[in-house]
Amino acid sequence: MAADLIDQKVRVNAICPGTTDTPSLAQRINLAPDQKAMRENMIARQPMKRFGKPEEIAEAVLFLCTNEFCTGIHLDVDGGMTM
Repeated sequence: MAADLIDQKVRVNAICPGTTDTPSLAQRINLAPDQKAMRENMIARQPMKRFGKPEEIAEAVLFLCTNEFCTGIHLDVDGGMTM
């Protein structure tokens, strides 16, 4: 899309968030038979040993919105999951 729309001065970027501490995540954890174990297991697989914060995802969105030289970018905001 970025290549298709660049002549129209439309920038296309993507944020690829990791496991983020949101109401949706809390709901999934709350449905688990052992909520504490599920939370610990999910955190253990995170290289930074914690969930992302919604504010951290928002900061990445703000960066791509304000940097007018970025287009065609996929920005991994995942605490190191894809490294």
